Amino acid sequence: MWQDFYLASRVMPSLMRIPMPTNPFDVPLALGDITWYGAGENSAVSETTPATAKSTLTAKEIAAEVNWSYTMDEDAVLAMAPAIRERIVQSGAETMDSFLLNADATSAASGNINSDDAAPASNAFYLSSGQDGIRHQWLVDNTAMGNSAGGDALTDLDITTILAEMGKYAVDPNKLVIFSDIGSYLNGFLQTGSGKPGEYVSTLDKIGSDAIIRTGQLASYRGIPIVVSASHPLGQSDGKVNSAGSNTLGSFSVVNTTMWYAGVLRDLLIETDVDIRKRQYILVASFRLAVGTHGTRSTNTHTGGVYNILV
Repeated sequence: MWQDFYLASRVMPSLMRIPMPTNPFDVPLALGDITWYGAGENSAVSETTPATAKSTLTAKEIAAEVNWSYTMDEDAVLAMAPAIRERIVQSGAETMDSFLLNADATSAASGNINSDDAAPASNAFYLSSGQDGIRHQWLVDNTAMGNSAGGDALTDLDITTILAEMGKYAVDPNKLVIFSDIGSYLNGFLQTGSGKPGEYVSTLDKIGSDAIIRTGQLASYRGIPIVVSASHPLGQSDGKVNSAGSNTLGSFSVVNTTMWYAGVLRDLLIETDVDIRKRQYILVASFRLAVGTHGTRSTNTHTGGVYNILV
């Protein structure tokens, strides 16, 4: 069933998965840069002391309970247990993806990217116990890596601008992925017209047999895979989500996947029981997940995003 989670997940397979032997768990990172100098005859070269770094993963327990009565189980046209199992896989995968994208430890009256207008519920699954998620990186930690589309339709320039700002982290498309909401994908990446993203990939003469006019879909843009996820939410003009509604604008995240980790302390655990007094079946599913990134979050440029997209 845990493997089914991964098959249904859209975000988790794109990130580096790390089994966590402890909680928290420090992931050792590569050594820092080595500095090269011009050398003079019979003179020592200035030394470089390799710097070390780590990224700390702190797991969050996420759980769900489903109860159903003996009567429902007996009267249902379909057996309840397999149907509930299937729904747990789908919703669990979406929750996993949503945590990796939207984790935020902010519990104040405002400021959480998932509940910008009110304090989130104390048991909200996205309340991180450690590092925050992908969208928080460019919406809050380094706002220079979050660009507004101005409330207008997505353009090719919006995409190339954020890639340029990512610099060396956007050089290799094979190390990048775009996570997008469905509206930004359908009404942004697929739209044709002057300056629109779809104009550059719509016809056979521009992209060959993968042209969207032939396939009806777009798997990548400028060589970067596009992952459409229901867990990448619509938001307000600042990219954050208002718990009271009014979330109508799209966004997408561009991620260098070598810079992010998904830590797993506990794989999916399924436990079942019965309450004979209520004549009820009880199913509880849970897992413990962490998200973490390289570098100093306030200056990271390996992750960016575009928000305030008209969809």
